[in-house]
Amino acid sequence: MHKVAICLTCGLLVASLAACGGQTNSSEPEKAYDAIAIADEIPTQHATPEQAVEAIYQSLEGGSAQRVSGEELDEVFGLAPHMVVEAVAYVSDVSGGLRDIAIVMPAPDMEDQAREALNQYAASRAASFRNYDILGSYSIASGAVIFNQGDYLVMLMLPDNDAAREILDQYLPS
Repeated sequence: MHKVAICLTCGLLVASLAACGGQTNSSEPEKAYDAIAIADEIPTQHATPEQAVEAIYQSLEGGSAQRVSGEELDEVFGLAPHMVVEAVAYVSDVSGGLRDIAIVMPAPDMEDQAREALNQYAASRAASFRNYDILGSYSIASGAVIFNQGDYLVMLMLPDNDAAREILDQYLPS
């Protein structure tokens, strides 16, 4: 998308320079060609939530997580089918440490409701470990982050959310 926009902009620049008549500076067309060459070097980034989650889990030591199916999103996260266009979500077995992730593309006009559902899930998860903290699960759940990343709403409930965000930046456009 960015590549197309840059190429269109460069094309308009070249066309406007040509329309100016004989009064153009000889270096201006070269600048337009340089901009087109730079646009060809910019990698096109496509959102790949599945690869992002896979990379995050590969970076973590130990533990395991189960994928939450589309049918289970409402039961587990409170995300009703009408609230979500796409989702990749995993919940962990806390015996290996808490490692829950949800990457959700909310349906139009459903972002606030989806965010609230994820906030409630995080609060519920923290409450469940308040008196029975396994491998720091209470502090991990209490430190859950929910944020926008491009078209997605992301919930990270991991031992190191900052490291996971760095990985996300490689797979999901901002």
